[in-house]
Amino acid sequence: MSAGQRQRAYNRMRHRKRMKVLFYIIAFLAVIVTAVILCFVFVFRIQSVVVDGKSRYPTGQIMSVSGVKKGQNLFSVDTSSAAKKVGSACPYLTEVSVNRRLPCKVVISVKEGTPSGSVQWNGKYIMMDHTGRVMEVLSSKPSSVPVVKGLEINSAQVGGSAVFKDSQKSGLYQQVAKAISDNSFANVTVIDVSDMYDLSVTCRTTTGKSLQIKLGNSTYLGKKFRFAKATMAQHLSGEAGVFNVSSVSKEKSITWFTPASVASSASAASSASSSSASSKSTSSKENSSSVSKSEGEDSSGSGE
Repeated sequence: MSAGQRQRAYNRMRHRKRMKVLFYIIAFLAVIVTAVILCFVFVFRIQSVVVDGKSRYPTGQIMSVSGVKKGQNLFSVDTSSAAKKVGSACPYLTEVSVNRRLPCKVVISVKEGTPSGSVQWNGKYIMMDHTGRVMEVLSSKPSSVPVVKGLEINSAQVGGSAVFKDSQKSGLYQQVAKAISDNSFANVTVIDVSDMYDLSVTCRTTTGKSLQIKLGNSTYLGKKFRFAKATMAQHLSGEAGVFNVSSVSKEKSITWFTPASVASSASAASSASSSSASSKSTSSKENSSSVSKSEGEDSSGSGE
């Protein structure tokens, strides 16, 4: 056999070996792919869907709106889409997550929130959380949710975010509502964001008195609410009037309280002075001066 023939025979043998190795590799990959497909089809079928967390919505309703069903392949579930479906259909759920649990379980975790404020709109009341998400629409004024003053709505849809006429005021509402929630400030009846430099909330004390908390601007809201909460518990539980914490800041905590009787007298004096301003009478000026003195005597300052 010539050298050329021997080389060709050698090349044919190497080629057959390579083809045999390639065949085994392809066969092995085919077996692996088939096994994976069979696992996905038969092994990872959803056998149970569980709702974790308490809410007003029945478990069956949450499972139904999620779109997740038993027998479905576990890895074919779009967890993000399922969570959004639940959140839209169940607006009181402020936190929703859908997670796979190997080998054959899906867990829907939910957390129910509470409305932070209500705004009158088209003869109805829009109930929303601190982010502006609409949780419910009522035909009458709710008794257990603060009424928000100074906030106007353009449009609202349950399960979605309300569209506000003034984004700056809606932002202030969100800040105040979040500070109320973060500091567990209870029994709030009114949130007023009409003036960005004169924010306030009105609440009921433990004895049922009405107390207005003057916050000033939106800086240090957390500290202002903590200070107001502590002072109310110690000194103002039986008082009605105005508690001003607008001067509470990082460095200082100066506050003062004006009883309801003094605040009413000051308001009446201011009204009387305004109506008789054209006469410029001496007696009117003396009356205004005496009211200011009374306010000074009844007000008190305190530091943190």
